[in-house]
Amino acid sequence: MVLKIKLTQSDVSNEFAMLVPLYLELSNGKVARLGSARLIGNHTFEQTIPLKGLKEKPKRAVIAYYDDVLGSIESR
Repeated sequence: MVLKIKLTQSDVSNEFAMLVPLYLELSNGKVARLGSARLIGNHTFEQTIPLKGLKEKPKRAVIAYYDDVLGSIESR
């Protein structure tokens, strides 16, 4: 099982840096932090992450699950 992510940071200065926390909502309703994506400036981050050790497919992947990112988030 793998997770493919694509995050875009826009309308910021070239020096603006943000660590965007990545979470998985598991089939049992629990939320687990997967890690962070580091974005600098107006940039798009793409990565494929292997989900080793999971027995079931997660319900969904979420950024800023705990409202821990300053800004507005659009989901597509």
